[in-house]
Amino acid sequence: MTDKNGQFSTASNWASHKRNTNAGKSSEDGIWFGTSEPDDSKGALLYDTYEIEELACESNKGMKLIPAFEVVVSRNKVTIDLETLTDEYEKEITIHTTATDKITGEKVIVAGKKVTIVDTVTLDGLEEGRKYQLKGWQMLKEENAKLLIDGKKITNDYEFTADKENMEVQIEFTFDGSTLGGKQLVTFEELYDMTNPEEPKKVTEHKEINDEGQTVTIKEVPETPTPETPGTTTKTSNFPKTGDTANAILWIAILVLSAAGITGVRIWNKKKQVKRLGIEEKKEEKE
Repeated sequence: MTDKNGQFSTASNWASHKRNTNAGKSSEDGIWFGTSEPDDSKGALLYDTYEIEELACESNKGMKLIPAFEVVVSRNKVTIDLETLTDEYEKEITIHTTATDKITGEKVIVAGKKVTIVDTVTLDGLEEGRKYQLKGWQMLKEENAKLLIDGKKITNDYEFTADKENMEVQIEFTFDGSTLGGKQLVTFEELYDMTNPEEPKKVTEHKEINDEGQTVTIKEVPETPTPETPGTTTKTSNFPKTGDTANAILWIAILVLSAAGITGVRIWNKKKQVKRLGIEEKKEEKE
């Protein structure tokens, strides 16, 4: 382990081989290779080839670690000067996303059995030739919780190799959105460096629940009006409403006239019938 100045040595005059041998907890702990007892009069390393690898820690966080390299020890009490090894700052990868409906490209999607959201992701600061994986999932904005359909998260991922520093990639999410009318969905993303597939390293993320660019709105399906049957008409009543005095008087007058008309018809018919009877009686008398 290096000291606070970043210096390191296996020599006994730097740190006794006998002090906390191979503990590796501080720069003052001694180093000794081999099965014999530590001896400060000798070098700590046996004749052999050694690989030196920088380990990630809080001090080199955000920096590009020095690639592992080999050192050959072939002579006694000889110091191998590695000179100054410098960590470079890693480029900061920035991410910007826009989620839309796959079919229309709009921010509003009509609820349906098959809904597809396309998230267009713009990345800056990638390292050419490096393999990355973009992971994404859908969130319910109001609840600030992951969207579940039939108990399953709506997720997807996309792997690619950067062919330039700035790239635009797309990731799709297809699901049953028939019950999501009125909801707002937000797409969250994480980008991983896949240099070591066994231990992917997260290099950036975009998880802002109030970000408009990541948000789409699911719209209720509009109701279709039922068409009327051809040939049918709707009758409307013109009877007077309560409190409509003028209309009430008019309707009373109409009813009175209607009644008088009916009575007149009945009287006329009765007289006509009597007249016919009188003619028949006269005929009988003549006979």
